[in-house]
Amino acid sequence: SRCPPTHSRASASGTWAVTWSVHHWPDRLDVVFSYRTDLFDRSSVESLMDYFGRMIQAAIAEPDARVSRIPLADARELAHLESLGAGGEAE
Repeated sequence: SRCPPTHSRASASGTWAVTWSVHHWPDRLDVVFSYRTDLFDRSSVESLMDYFGRMIQAAIAEPDARVSRIPLADARELAHLESLGAGGEAE
């Protein structure tokens, strides 16, 4: 299951735009994303969370795979990107 990302309205001085903390447990990973709401909206950060989750799942499934070979986009996103490449309209 996925928890919602946390957000911060902190000023730009000394604050990272997006951070995440990973806590490893014997049976799971807990990942906490934090982000600046003046730079990102919730849906953008949720997309980052999805990419991160796909990357971790792929790395677990195939630990010897090169990072450059791990797919980040799902089938829907790939179809959309292919449509854009063929002159389709952006959402």
